[in-house]
Amino acid sequence: MSDSSASQVLASPHPSDAPRTSFTALFVLILAGGLAYAGYELLTDLADVRQASTFAYVLLGIALLIALGFEFVNGFHDTANAVATVIYTHTL
Repeated sequence: MSDSSASQVLASPHPSDAPRTSFTALFVLILAGGLAYAGYELLTDLADVRQASTFAYVLLGIALLIALGFEFVNGFHDTANAVATVIYTHTL
């Protein structure tokens, strides 16, 4: 590669960050819309409840934490199994 072609490659403009910014804005907008919809539906469902117990919400929170913890740990196990298969078969 000659010096002139190397300088042309180095002098080429960087790609714009506009696609990344617009994707991020679209993602945040969709996420906010989903959260707003879920909150609205939750409030309309809870409007029918005559007497809300704090204990029920505590149990719900504990159940969600257990489920999320299980999914987190299960991801580690799945990753280990996938890597072990690749190592054992010498495919990589």
